[in-house]
Amino acid sequence: MNSATPLKNKTLSVRNSIGRSPLRYGQFLIALAWLVFSAAAPAVPPAPDGGYANGNTAEGTGALHTVITNATSASSDTAIGNNALFDTTTGFVNTAVGDGALEHNTTGNFNTAVGVLALGFNTTASSNTAVGTDALESNKTGHENTAIGDNALVSNTTGSFNTATGVQALLASTTSDNNTATGYHALRNNVSGNNNTATGSKPFLTTQAAIMAPPPAIKHSATIRQATTTRPPDLSRFLLTLPASTTPPAVTRRF
Repeated sequence: MNSATPLKNKTLSVRNSIGRSPLRYGQFLIALAWLVFSAAAPAVPPAPDGGYANGNTAEGTGALHTVITNATSASSDTAIGNNALFDTTTGFVNTAVGDGALEHNTTGNFNTAVGVLALGFNTTASSNTAVGTDALESNKTGHENTAIGDNALVSNTTGSFNTATGVQALLASTTSDNNTATGYHALRNNVSGNNNTATGSKPFLTTQAAIMAPPPAIKHSATIRQATTTRPPDLSRFLLTLPASTTPPAVTRRF
């Protein structure tokens, strides 16, 4: 009789465990399925919060693509927008906001691009600021330029130390240096002239490099007079010499 009691209790324990097994089994299947699908699903860049190593931030398809894919040494870069800072490898402290902003930058540093394709073709140049659609779009190696306005300095490639403020300011400039254009279309057609300053709507619109060159040196006025002035002939030999007396000589009349 005493041996039957443990057997009965054991049977109840087995029944209770069997009764709870479907719930545990379901939980096990759910956990297993989650693990399978998590392993199979590829990683999706960028990270939900856009944060990456070395203080880099990326939000958008292709933003900081090379840095993220190859884990380069670039640092403190911020890319927001489709393909922003796409090609950057080791460049640092760059800010790109907009579709294609600083897209082809590789090693340039301290650049700021805000706008579609702003500084889009910059490669190695540093310390440029472009705000506006296509601002400084073609820049490759020109440094320390500032372009504010749609198409401002859009054609610049290697020119440096230029400041363009206004829509299409310094539009055609390619290799020129040290120009300041403020206003709508300011210095719009200047191609390679240097050290120019234009302020206002359309000032020096058709200015070219040849026109903007300094005027030739002006010769001294005395030299010009010496070259162009002809002295009058000496007529002293034709003058009548009068005697010292004030009385005129007698005139003999011939009849």
